[in-house]
Amino acid sequence: MRKIVIATLAALSMGALSVLAAGAVVKPTIIEKVQPTYPTQCQQTGVEGRVIVECLITSQGEVRGATAVKSPSSELGDAAVLAVSQWKFAPATRDGVPTEAVVRIPVEFKLEMDESGTSVPSIIARN
Repeated sequence: MRKIVIATLAALSMGALSVLAAGAVVKPTIIEKVQPTYPTQCQQTGVEGRVIVECLITSQGEVRGATAVKSPSSELGDAAVLAVSQWKFAPATRDGVPTEAVVRIPVEFKLEMDESGTSVPSIIARN
């Protein structure tokens, strides 16, 4: 029995048994999004970049434990986490049954120039 468990774990880690879970899983999708606020200090100092927010989406579509796992600054990370924590999702499903899922959400903070040469914040957040 122990050999079977070890062989199964090895096959899963190599992706050999991924067919068992493939096709039956549907990723969570955003149904309500709160746009992050570009921190004023970051705008003034020209800080921009991509924040990666990792969180758990519950089987009810709620966000839990959001954290910035990558960020060019703590201020941008905090802004992204605050916004993503308020999002609502249609939960992931496995064989049609709602289930929890861990997701990574990129939030892109950019500063662009308008026609008058003024710096304008641009934020793109997607699932």
